[in-house]
Amino acid sequence: MLLREGEIQRAKRNDPNISIIKFNSYAFDLSSFSGSKIRGSSLEELPTSELFNPDKNSYYYKKRPGALRAEAHNRLTAGLYPFAFILIVLAISGRARSTRQGYAASITFAFLLAILLRGLSIVVINGSRNNPDSMFLIYALPLTGIIIPSIYLFLGKQMVLPVFVQNWFDDVQLWLENKFSTVRDRYILYRRNRGGAVT
Repeated sequence: MLLREGEIQRAKRNDPNISIIKFNSYAFDLSSFSGSKIRGSSLEELPTSELFNPDKNSYYYKKRPGALRAEAHNRLTAGLYPFAFILIVLAISGRARSTRQGYAASITFAFLLAILLRGLSIVVINGSRNNPDSMFLIYALPLTGIIIPSIYLFLGKQMVLPVFVQNWFDDVQLWLENKFSTVRDRYILYRRNRGGAVT
């Protein structure tokens, strides 16, 4: 921080006198208040160019080169996941249907697949820091999430839940609908008994 046209007041602990120093320009180093943390102390703070061409004197280059490599490849593939998520949703629930045909179940299925895909990517990234042989999986996961739904869409088919899972979702949906109807009917009866208007 650069200070201009001011004064500094200094006092010693056992001295009641105060010395005043006037200045036109004074540079004040704020890093003394930030502790020992420096820029680039975590992988997320490093620019992508430095991940691919790291400083040979840096901590990560000497102690954890696999972490640098994994973070670099993660940044290259992170942009593929939104496309994979969109294609998964389209392949599962892109065709018109009624609520009786399990639309809610399909949305839930798409959501769970997207969560699973992204969760696996985190596991693979962490694993590839110590095992360079698994580095290809960082690319394989999002590409699989793009290619498989694309094949379904190209063939005009729909990704569906296993039959027993679909039946379970249908049972849950019917149970929720019945509960909602029961609560609604009780509310209407309550309002009628009190003589209030029911809308």
